[in-house]
Amino acid sequence: MTWGAILRGLLTDPLAWVFALLVGTAAALGGYFYGQHTQAAADTAKQNAALVQALNRARTAEAKLSTEINGVSNDYETKIAALKNRVDSANVELGRLRVKPRCSLPTIAPAPGEPNAAAESGTNGIAAGEINLDGTARKIIELGGDYDAANIRIVELQSLVNKYANACKID
Repeated sequence: MTWGAILRGLLTDPLAWVFALLVGTAAALGGYFYGQHTQAAADTAKQNAALVQALNRARTAEAKLSTEINGVSNDYETKIAALKNRVDSANVELGRLRVKPRCSLPTIAPAPGEPNAAAESGTNGIAAGEINLDGTARKIIELGGDYDAANIRIVELQSLVNKYANACKID
C-alpha cells in the first residue's frame, strides 16, 4: 500500500473524520482553558500587587499617625499636669473662702405680750454672718479644671480623627 492509498482511505473513512473532529475540539478547548487559567493567574497577581501596595500605604499612614498620636498623648499629659498644678495653686492661694454680709441682719424685737423676751440678733456666734464655701469652691475649681482638660482633649481628638480620615482616603 502506498501513501496515496492510505491517505485516500483516511479521507473517505467517516470514523477518521469523527476522530479528527474530536482531536481538534479537544485541542481548541484545551487552548481556551489554558488561556483562561493563565489570565486568571495574571489577574490574581495584579490584585495581590495592588493589595500589597495599598497595605504598605496604610502601614505608612498608620505609622505616621501613631507618632502623631503619641505626640498628642504626651502633650495631653503635660497639659493635664499643668492644669492640675494650676488647680492646686488656686486652692492654695484661695485658701478658705468666706462670704460676709455687707450689712448686718436686722434685730428681731420681742412681741409686746412676751415677758422676759430679749431682743434676738440676726447674727449669732463668733463667725456670725459667714458662710463656709470651702467645699463648694474646691468642687467648682476642680470642675473648671476638668472642663478645660476635657475641651482640650476633645479638640485634639477631633483633629486627630480628621487627620486619620484624610490619611486613609484611597485615591
